[in-house]
Amino acid sequence: MTERARRVCHIPRILYHWRAIPGSAATDAAAKPWANEAGRRAVAEALARRGEPGTVEHHVRRGFFHVRRDVVGDPLVSIVIPFRDGAGLLQRCLDSIDEDPGHRRYELVLVDNDSTEPELLGLLDRLSDRRDVTVVHDPRPFNWAALNNGAVDRSRGDLLLLLNNDVTARSPGWLAAMVGHAQRPDVGAVGARLLYPDGRVQHVGTVIGLGGVAGHVMAGLPGDAPGYMVFAELTRNWSAVTGACLMMRRAVFDEVGGLDETLAVSYNDVDLCLKVVEAGYRIVYTPLAELVHAESATRGLTGYGADIEPFVARWAHWLRDGDPLYNPNLSRLDARCVVRLPDEDDRWNERLRTLVPWWTS
Repeated sequence: MTERARRVCHIPRILYHWRAIPGSAATDAAAKPWANEAGRRAVAEALARRGEPGTVEHHVRRGFFHVRRDVVGDPLVSIVIPFRDGAGLLQRCLDSIDEDPGHRRYELVLVDNDSTEPELLGLLDRLSDRRDVTVVHDPRPFNWAALNNGAVDRSRGDLLLLLNNDVTARSPGWLAAMVGHAQRPDVGAVGARLLYPDGRVQHVGTVIGLGGVAGHVMAGLPGDAPGYMVFAELTRNWSAVTGACLMMRRAVFDEVGGLDETLAVSYNDVDLCLKVVEAGYRIVYTPLAELVHAESATRGLTGYGADIEPFVARWAHWLRDGDPLYNPNLSRLDARCVVRLPDEDDRWNERLRTLVPWWTS
């Protein structure tokens, strides 16, 4: 039905109740094993009907599925990694990329932002023998958006992967999982599942307005927790994903004008995603690409607050209207997707005013 509909919308009300009785799948998903396989087959038939190559796998939780999108052709992926010093971080990042990405045609575009550490300079010297590595020396004052934009200009791939140097891949085939989505014509950007080094969830998608401006939904949950409606473990559309690991087609990146360099440190990735959404594309999060992110291990959070006010000024309508991919009955002050309390809007507006004094609801 959704393939034939001109528009599909979600009604955020409780309109249906399902009784739970002995023998019902409501109390035991194993009660009707045939239904689980019928669900997998329905998704597989939808892919075939739409001409979208991929395979459908059972999720470890009954009734849910993973779709592994096939990589079409052999596209070149340009992996852009800015850094300053931190030889150990960069080496671990590169080793994890090479280990088991599932897609072998990639180039590394390493952006050296004025490193002085002898160990790092030695690492760059050793990497000079690799034909798939380009080192871009960019000593300007730190501006994450500008460093990435400059590196993209020096890259050759049809697909771009913006990657932090403090990220290490941990799931087999992670790069192929992202490429399969990024090639889809209706998808503008793809994000990954990121965990903190202690195993807790760091990123499974970004909600506009969460925490005040924009935040990572379900951040801090145990790594084995499914999260609300299993969102932490399922492919899903969100309004934004983090730039710590973000893939998109070069054509889309160019269409929206790349990263906004006036947002030097923070929210430039969210800004990029919202430009992509308003250009008519969707943002996809895939849990099949899982990486570990030692968040801000290189730079810390210096300069983080300066970008809040211009971001809010630009996207105030999103904040006032609410993120269309986040249920309005859920809290914008609690990343765990708990039910919104009656007084929350007042508290949320007050929090935003502490960041942007001119804010009005």
